[in-house]
Amino acid sequence: MKSLRKDRILIAEDDEFSGSLLQSALRASGPEVFLVQNGLDALNLIDQSPLDVLITDIDMPVKDGVTLIKEIRRKEALQNAPQPLPIIAISGGGDDELSSAVRAGATYAIAKPIDMKLINWLVNFLGGRRRDKSVPAKAVAPGLL
Repeated sequence: MKSLRKDRILIAEDDEFSGSLLQSALRASGPEVFLVQNGLDALNLIDQSPLDVLITDIDMPVKDGVTLIKEIRRKEALQNAPQPLPIIAISGGGDDELSSAVRAGATYAIAKPIDMKLINWLVNFLGGRRRDKSVPAKAVAPGLL
């Protein structure tokens, strides 16, 4: 029997306005949504509690998104994690940053400004709540979107 626990989403975004906007939009669909402003705080939260999806900015202080993704994937490999954490990387820094995130292990990488319909679809799909597996126009394959 499936647990009644709400899906848990972590957003790592140093821009307070963007993070709060994303958090509010995602909360509207029902999950618990946590917001931190750097990769170090994200790692600490991930170590404390299981998550269903991570959305991380790439360019952040203290620990950037690419380093965060690499550390998560390294820990998963060491622990033989049966299911890797779905990670959506976001960036306004162009294709090079997004490509770096995918190479580091991000499930998807999306350029800013963020298309909220696409983010909601990905969160629902990756979190296992989406029954309709039809893909929005932009989400044709894992990697860069």
